[in-house]
Order: sequence, then C-alpha cells, then structure tokens
Amino acid sequence: MTDDLQALSPGYYGARGARIMLDHIISRFAPQIRKLAVLDKTISSRGVTGYVQAVLVPELAVRLIKTDLCIDEEKARSIMKESVSLGDLLNSEDDDEIRR
Repeated sequence: MTDDLQALSPGYYGARGARIMLDHIISRFAPQIRKLAVLDKTISSRGVTGYVQAVLVPELAVRLIKTDLCIDEEKARSIMKESVSLGDLLNSEDDDEIRR
C-alpha cells in the first residue's frame, strides 16, 4: 500500500470501517461542512467527501482507537499506522458484484 493510501486508512478498522465512518460523518455533518467550505480552502479544494475521507475519517479512527485501548493520541496514531495491513485482512470492503 502506498503511503498516501495508508494515510487514509483507519488502521485495524479497514476499508469497511472507513466506509462506515465516512457514511456516518457525511449523513450527520455534510450541511455544516458545506457551509465551512466557503471559508476554508482545505475543504473547498478537496470537496466534502474528499475532506471527510482525508481528514475526518482518520481523526475519528484515532479517537476510536484511543478510546478502545485507553491510550494517548500519539500511541493511537502509531497503532493506526501499524495496523493497516490487519485492517485490510479483517475488515476489507466487499467487492461490488456485477451480474449480467
């Protein structure tokens, strides 16, 4: 996995966890994020979904890992990075099935 993709991975939560976090954040906060996009170049340059994927999902994952393991933020970030391959194995996203 490239460093760019690894940075977007929520560690042991895997792609499935990332999708669930993305869906929840978008459904709960999209209107507020859109309003902020007018003022914030980081959000407006990536769009709402891109911003949520690149910034908010990894931050949520760090907070969840921190809570799961009762550790500090620095250690949670380290575990998130170290557990990417585990997340890919245990919580991979099911491939879309296309039927003819």
